[in-house]
Amino acid sequence: MKKRKGDGMAVPEDDAADLLRRMLSFRSVSGADGHREQRRFLDFLLDWLGTLPGYSLLHYQGCESGQHPFAHVRIDGQPSPAGRVLFACHLDVVPIGMEDMWAHDPWGTDGEKDGRYFGRGSCDMKGPIVSLCLALRSLASHGIGAEILFTSDEESGSAGAESQIDYLRGIERPAGIIVCEPTEGRIRLGHRGAYWIEVTATGKAAHGSTPELGVSAIYRLMDCIALCREGQGPKLRSDPFLGKESWNLGVVRAGGESPNLVPDRATGIIDYRIVSDDVDDITDWWEGQEGISQVTRHLLLSPVSTDRSDPWLGKLSGPVDSEPCFCYTDASIITKALPGIPIVIWGPGESSEMHTIDESIEIPAICHMAERYAQSLVDACAPEGCRETPESADIQ
Repeated sequence: MKKRKGDGMAVPEDDAADLLRRMLSFRSVSGADGHREQRRFLDFLLDWLGTLPGYSLLHYQGCESGQHPFAHVRIDGQPSPAGRVLFACHLDVVPIGMEDMWAHDPWGTDGEKDGRYFGRGSCDMKGPIVSLCLALRSLASHGIGAEILFTSDEESGSAGAESQIDYLRGIERPAGIIVCEPTEGRIRLGHRGAYWIEVTATGKAAHGSTPELGVSAIYRLMDCIALCREGQGPKLRSDPFLGKESWNLGVVRAGGESPNLVPDRATGIIDYRIVSDDVDDITDWWEGQEGISQVTRHLLLSPVSTDRSDPWLGKLSGPVDSEPCFCYTDASIITKALPGIPIVIWGPGESSEMHTIDESIEIPAICHMAERYAQSLVDACAPEGCRETPESADIQ
């Protein structure tokens, strides 16, 4: 059995690889069609964590009647004077795409190769969940615990966390929150929010041979997009930490069903990455454009930013990055429910591996992150100003 050693802890890589293999076998794809498998994966995690001393299930939701699977777990231990650490993990993964493009089995049966494990969700975020599970197992017998949120459909606009926002508002406030997304092991202090809108352009139908008698809704939509590309669209703002806002036209649906028709309807879905919750200017601009008949909000997720000077960050055993995450996370929902609590995004795995064909993660990175999580929990329970090393802890 291969082990990593660091800060007094021994981390068996074989255990990490085996647990990841078992997690990858659950085809927990985001969306309603994947809810049953997300729930099966959740039940597997609860069974695994249920063997730890001090385990308790505080809240559980299955997938009956279209509900989003969700659980809130506590591993009891010596609480920090300021409160427990709350971890947030999502159960879902993005679809695999074209399976024949994968060189490795997307559901993890190929196993480890040259220190990397391949499979959908290996990096985002089942590898980080393995790190957390091994860290908690190492510390449970030492009187150190934490709380965990398991959410669903994070990849679908954080729909699972959003469905539990009222519950989250009523939980005991933690000392700090760690969202276990892959960040190359570097602590990220926030990310931009997201505002997704669907804009509908209308025109006048006509025969394709007499386009002068009609008005193309597609042209009207593209005229607006051209203005945005030329910098004449909604004003994009900047934040010293989060950076500049951006937009992407991700979906276009034309109303024309045949090339010999002038289409009278066209829609586009635009993804704005925002640095402020105030999105009225974006909405107002689109509503004021000629030919745009409807603007519909699909998603609004708040930007996230934790003050770099927050003393809780000193409890975390890892480097704090100067850059934010490039993507949104469940932190947008959690900070809305639990305002004023420091929250970071921190986990193993390279962000460049997320959502890719042959997605993978390094097993040593999972083990190293287990050490970092464990050390951080130890420090969170230590008296103020002290940092301890659990010499007797053995992650196995």
